[in-house]
Amino acid sequence: MPETVARLPEVGSVAPENPEWYPRPIAAPRKKRTRDGGNSFFASFHLRDDEAATSTPCGVDDDAEAPLRKENKSMGTKIISKGQVVAHAKQLIAGAEKHLANSAQVTFAGSSFTPAQITAKLQQVVTLRYDVDAAKALTKAKIVAEKADMPALRAFMSALVSFVKATFGNSPDVLADFGVHPKARVPLTVEAKVAAAAKRKATRAARHTMGAKQKLL
Repeated sequence: MPETVARLPEVGSVAPENPEWYPRPIAAPRKKRTRDGGNSFFASFHLRDDEAATSTPCGVDDDAEAPLRKENKSMGTKIISKGQVVAHAKQLIAGAEKHLANSAQVTFAGSSFTPAQITAKLQQVVTLRYDVDAAKALTKAKIVAEKADMPALRAFMSALVSFVKATFGNSPDVLADFGVHPKARVPLTVEAKVAAAAKRKATRAARHTMGAKQKLL
């Protein structure tokens, strides 16, 4: 229940019905907004001396510990590159040849391996990466060569097609053997011919094109 306080009537006052004489609840303090968007409700509690010594204002400790949290997060998600895997495989090979060469078998990962088998599997990691790098380098060189040589080769192909058309233009079967398929001309109808003639006449009139005899006049 809310805390109440009684206000006594002033001396000489005879109005028992005055509402100010009756106890009324003390208004609760308004909640203040804190920096983190919350209420200052918990800030009203008093801390012991030992708790107050180790407490920091809101927002200060968060900024101080942010780099530590970021560092711990990055340490938990460490990313190893493929080059680092190859380097580690080489170190494992060196260590196995130095310290496991005299062992008959080594048991781990639920299986037993001889030193030669261990070295072979580790060497496979190195070989696979080297093969991929070599293939990438070869592909890159091939792409560069294609860009450099293709324009001249395409021009050569176009010239050969023109020669084939000029030589075997009347033999569609021979052209088909070269992969050349000329477009078949569709004969124009009477209506199409009339429309084409009218279009040519209108174009000459618009451009004021004259023939040889008209120019002499």
